[in-house]
Parts: sequence; C-alpha cells; structure tokens
Amino acid sequence: MVVFPPPCDPSVLDAYSTVPLVPSVRTSVIHDFNTGSFARFRNPLEVISIHDRPDFHSLSHYDIRQRLDAEDRKDGFILIDEDTANNHAVWWITSMSESNFITENIEPPPITYPEEAYTLWKLHLLTQDLPIQWTNWDVGNTDIVDDIPEAYPYDPHAPQEPPFTLGLNFSNKEDGQGWYYGPDVLAAPGEYEASDDLEPRSNFMPRPDWVLRLTTEAAREAGLLVRWSQWFGARPSEEQDVRIHTEYDWDSPKWAWDGLLRGLNVQTARLMQSGRKLGISCKRLPVVDISPLVDRLPWVRNRPAPAQDDVATS
Repeated sequence: MVVFPPPCDPSVLDAYSTVPLVPSVRTSVIHDFNTGSFARFRNPLEVISIHDRPDFHSLSHYDIRQRLDAEDRKDGFILIDEDTANNHAVWWITSMSESNFITENIEPPPITYPEEAYTLWKLHLLTQDLPIQWTNWDVGNTDIVDDIPEAYPYDPHAPQEPPFTLGLNFSNKEDGQGWYYGPDVLAAPGEYEASDDLEPRSNFMPRPDWVLRLTTEAAREAGLLVRWSQWFGARPSEEQDVRIHTEYDWDSPKWAWDGLLRGLNVQTARLMQSGRKLGISCKRLPVVDISPLVDRLPWVRNRPAPAQDDVATS
C-alpha cells in the first residue's frame, strides 16, 4: 500500500466578521477557502479559523485591526462582511507593521484620514483565491500592493470592486492542477517499477541514474498518476521501499470533493505548528506527544479558549 507523508504545518489564518454569521455564509466561506487551499488532497496550503465576535460587528476594518493589536494578535487576518454571501469575497487585512512598511516605501503616498493613526493596507479578493495569494505573499513571490486595483494613490476606504481574482476555478482540474505540488510517496516492492532507459531519464536535469514510477494498479488505488521520478545511485533492491514524486489524479474517486476538510481542524493544525516551532519534524508528529511542551508557545499562553465555531471542517 502506497504511504502518504503526514500533512505538514499548514498555516492557520484567522477570520472575523463585521456582521453576524449565519450558518450558510460560514459554510460558503469554508467551502471556498478549502477549495483554494486544495484541501481535497488532505494536505491544505492553509486552514481557516473563523471567529464570530459580536464586539466586531459593525466596526470598521481599522477599528478591528486596532482591537486585535490591543489583544496582542498582530498578524494579518481575514475579514468577512455583509457582501461575502453574494460575491464570495473577503478582505485580507495586513498587520500594522506591514502597513507601515508599505506606506514608507510606496510612491505616491496613500490617501490618509485624520481619525486614523496610520494607513491600513488591505485587499478585497475572492475567498478561493486567498490561499494561493497568501502563499505567494508569504514566500515573497508577490506583494499585496501588486494585487490592489488602482493602488496609486491607495485609498484605504475604497470598496475595491470588483474583488481581485486570478480568474480560475480551483475545483476544476484544468485550472487547479498546475497550482498544487504533487506528493512524495513511499512505495513498497511490487508497487513500483524502475528503468535506466535514456528516454525517460533525459527528462530530468541533472540526468538521474534511474527513474522510478508507481505501477498502474498502485497509482489507481492511491488516487495518483503514473509519473517517472528520479533516482540516483544503484538500482533499488527487490526488497527496498522507495520515495517517488508523483501527481494527484483529480479524477480519482479518492479525492471526491464536497468542500469540507475532514480529519484536520484548526486545533490539529495549530498543534502541528507547535511541533515545528519546538523543532519536531512534521513527519514525526504522529508519534511524538508534544502536549507537555505547547504551553511554551505564545499563541497557547495568550489565546482565549477556542469557541465552538473555531473549526475548519464544517
């Protein structure tokens, strides 16, 4: 049986709302976000954590940012508003430090408002686009300024309509398969085949000594495609397990998608993050009990007890 590595350290993005959240809107936001994070493959790019706080209802984006800063929650966050139900879009609100950095380094200067101590930078975008965009911002491929329409001069009170979008539907294979990196899986003898033929090896640079791929049956049962993967050194022995890089088969019933992420919730994702921060590899998390150690982490010490709605699965 082909073995998948455990999910590794998905980032948890907190979401709040300026209006009371009805179940249908909550479910719609989670569905759209999970679609864009490729949660169908059980290893999402990010996980959303929704908090419906009545004290945030009817507040401005700037005021919510100020309140979270006062609670020592200084990271960027997602904001749901009264239009989310209809346009399937949310706001990404940057941290105060990022907003100040952008303001100090952009020309022309943004429009300012006397009642606000600084300019809050934010982007209105389709919910399913947020996971990919946040990943790009996090690794430095793009900047939020690149995605804000008519950002010169930037107006923090502008409605930003229509919302930013990449113009793709990540629930469709044609749009999504080029955006999500395939897995490295562990295959046992009998589940893979090896070749030293020049033609398949020529597709890699540097050229490997061997190429490996799953058998058709093993790939079908695992919901994967048959793709050559490089192997350096001697041919694997007949009793050797091997690591093979391949791609997901979007058409496999194994990845049937209804927009819900089962088996991984916000608390699990935060536990994975805790392990990484404590120097524990995500591949060892299933066999390492880190619960006695997590109190050392700031988000555990300072975070209030999770509300019942602080989940990413429904």
